[in-house]
Amino acid sequence: MHKTWLPSLGVLAMASAAHAECPSGGVPGTDVREGATYKVVAVSPEDAFYSDRAEIIGQVGEVTERGSSDGCWVGGEVVFTDGSSKYFYRVELAPTGAGGAIGGLTLDPEPTPWGCPPGAVSQVRNGERLQILQIHNEDAYHSSRSQYERKWGRPDGMSISNTPCFFGGSFTLDDGTSMYFYKASFTRGGSTDTKPKMATGAGCPESSWTGTLWSGQRVKILDVHKDDAWLPEHDEIVGQSGMIETSLEGSGCWLEGAVRTDDGTYRFFHKVAVGEPAEKPIPTLRAASRKNTLPKGTAVQLVDIHYYDGHAHERERLVGKECTVAEEDLVETGSAWLGGHLKCGARTYSFFRVRVAEL
Repeated sequence: MHKTWLPSLGVLAMASAAHAECPSGGVPGTDVREGATYKVVAVSPEDAFYSDRAEIIGQVGEVTERGSSDGCWVGGEVVFTDGSSKYFYRVELAPTGAGGAIGGLTLDPEPTPWGCPPGAVSQVRNGERLQILQIHNEDAYHSSRSQYERKWGRPDGMSISNTPCFFGGSFTLDDGTSMYFYKASFTRGGSTDTKPKMATGAGCPESSWTGTLWSGQRVKILDVHKDDAWLPEHDEIVGQSGMIETSLEGSGCWLEGAVRTDDGTYRFFHKVAVGEPAEKPIPTLRAASRKNTLPKGTAVQLVDIHYYDGHAHERERLVGKECTVAEEDLVETGSAWLGGHLKCGARTYSFFRVRVAEL
């Protein structure tokens, strides 16, 4: 068994990343016990394995050595069920058996994609008056972003920060408050503020839901608030149904969180109103294969996803899809369960435990 050991990364961590919010669903690092089995639900941007998080999140393994902890983050060695092991600097773990659909964990193998929000500028000029559009989750201001997003000010010495529309540097608000961003996006207003929209923020839409809504629950998007970065796509988004990918929470009917609509589009909303979804047709499922291996290239129908699997929260959306075994053979990972890669449409998924039917 190969063990990968990491050097201490504390001295290299960016101050803003150190203050990034941890995802919900895991247990405090102090509660993690050596010898117990856990599922990886998040990998910190400060961890050397962060770039591999899409492959790691959802894997199950035994904690053989527990290091230091910080809130929901913990360091230490995890030996996974495939025999491999990794020594993490900052990882979030959840007990196995938790998760699934409504009321379960938020287990997203592809963390929030921080692409350019609608209306974001691709370059800034010092002294130009701009509006703060979105504060990245790696920025120290992310946890208090509701106080600053949509406020106006002027940049001073800002430079691009890793992505085409996120910038770092000094920024002074109109009220004189000085800020120093690591990653923030800005807009000049324009269509984001002046394009007429229906009912955005004027009040709660009729029949909108309130309170905390959990990942895996289906909803219909009733309205997008005027303060949300997705406002320019309001007319296209409103009326679509989909599945909550990270829990929706907020005040009254305006909730924050991620929804993947039935067309496969993932969006993270700052303020969205949702309600009763449109009914989704129940797929006709074939009998699951009892084979302990299926070769690469085999056409299959996905008929079940185990609740230990990192894609368990997407079960309702994925079950019934026709896919192709990709990259390597599907192999047995449990009684009548197979693991490996499936290409379903344009996207390839890595599964730990699924059941499929040959087509």
